[in-house]
Amino acid sequence: MELHDVERAAVPAPGPLVVSGDNPRYLSVAGDGRVVYLTGARFNSNLQDGLGLGRDCPDEPERFDFEAYLEFLVAHGHNFIRLWRWEQFDGYLPGADVHFCMTPQPWPRTGPGTATDGKPRFDSRSSTRPTSSGSANALRPPARPGSTPR
Repeated sequence: MELHDVERAAVPAPGPLVVSGDNPRYLSVAGDGRVVYLTGARFNSNLQDGLGLGRDCPDEPERFDFEAYLEFLVAHGHNFIRLWRWEQFDGYLPGADVHFCMTPQPWPRTGPGTATDGKPRFDSRSSTRPTSSGSANALRPPARPGSTPR
């Protein structure tokens, strides 16, 4: 029987993780010492929207499909997510022809003044919470283990 043939049942987390007493390079379940192997898939834009092909940022940033990302992780037996937050709100990677127009940012774009992209400058003296981002679903836990946010 192949590993991919085994049905993976969603089980609740057994408890908080601590550094293993047997080997400090591993984590174990607090209280019982069972070693836990964390595995996931690296994706550099799983918390924000705005990563896309081409140099220019569109008026409406590309949405990251967080629900599909969770489904992919569950389908592949992954149990770990490292959330990536980008500070670039107007960046470009020429070798890959990819723009980084990441949103939301933790600061409101209320000025004073105008930024180099023609939009209001960020106000770094205050903060804001994401409200309209498709990836804001990352801030909500799934309804139950193994499910995706609603």
